[in-house]
Amino acid sequence: MKLAVLGDIHSNLEAFEAVLADLDKQRPDRLFCVGDIVGYGPNPRECLALIRERGIETVQGNHDYYVANDDELSAFQPLAQTTIYWHKVVCNAKEQAFLRSLPWALSTNDVQVLHTPTIGENRWRYILDMPDIKAAFANTQGQIVFIGHTHRPGIYLDEEPILKIRKMSLTLPTDPRVLVNVGAVGQPRDGDPRACWCLYDSTRRHVQIRRCKYDHKKTAGKIRKAGLPARLARRLGLGK
Repeated sequence: MKLAVLGDIHSNLEAFEAVLADLDKQRPDRLFCVGDIVGYGPNPRECLALIRERGIETVQGNHDYYVANDDELSAFQPLAQTTIYWHKVVCNAKEQAFLRSLPWALSTNDVQVLHTPTIGENRWRYILDMPDIKAAFANTQGQIVFIGHTHRPGIYLDEEPILKIRKMSLTLPTDPRVLVNVGAVGQPRDGDPRACWCLYDSTRRHVQIRRCKYDHKKTAGKIRKAGLPARLARRLGLGK
C-alpha cells in the first residue's frame, strides 16, 4: 500500500495544488494530512475544500484548533496571532466546525499520523532536537509515525543513540521504530522554498520526502493583497 502524507498546507493553494499534481502521478492508495490546513496563507477556504473533495484523512493542527476555537492566543507570536484572527473572520461556521471535528491522531496498521506528540503538558511541542525526538518516540505508538508542525522534513530511527537519516529517500530497516517529519506544503522552513510531502510504500518499506516547485510569487502577491503581514510573503521565497 502506498500512503501519501502531507501537511502544514497553511492556506497556500498554489503549493497544495502542486503537491496534489505530484502525488497523483504516484497513485497512492490513501492520503493523510498531519494538520494545519489553515493559518498564514491567503486561501484557507479553497484549501479546506480540496481536503474534503479529495477525501484526505486529516488530523488537527494547532492553527486548525485555534482558528476553530476561542482559546487564548498568548502562546503564539504576534505574527501568528494576526493570521489566526484573520482566518477566524474568513472561515465560515461550517468550515470552523469541520476544523473542530478533526481527530488528534489517526492510525492504520503499524502507522500513526499526528501533528506533533503531546509531551508532558505541552500539546503542541516542537520536535527539533534529539531530546525532543526521544520524547516523541516515548509518547507515540506506531511502528512508523508521521508528524509535521516544525515545517522541517526529517527521518529518525529509534536506536541507541537515535539515528538521524541524512538522505530523504530510504528503505527502512525491519526492527527500529521510525519517526518521519513530512515537512510543509505551504511554508517550508528548511531553506528550500519548494513544497514538501512524503510518500510511503508499506510493501517495500520505503519512505521518500518529495519536493515540488510552485509559483510562490503568486502566493506572496495574494498574501500582500489580503493585508496579511509582509513577512509571510517574503519567507515563501526563502524557505525559512
